[in-house]
Amino acid sequence: MAHFLFTCPTTAFKVQQWLDEDDNAPRDKYEAITCPACTKTHFINRKTGKLLGEK
Repeated sequence: MAHFLFTCPTTAFKVQQWLDEDDNAPRDKYEAITCPACTKTHFINRKTGKLLGEK
């Protein structure tokens, strides 16, 4: 499993998320996750660990 740490854009809390590893995932693929901090859906990039729209 791959570990990601991101900042929730709604609450600004640091959140960790675990996703199944996918070494063949394209660089532009995002996975929908339910944020444990705000319960909203966010999209995280499997390669970079960044949220969709994050700079």
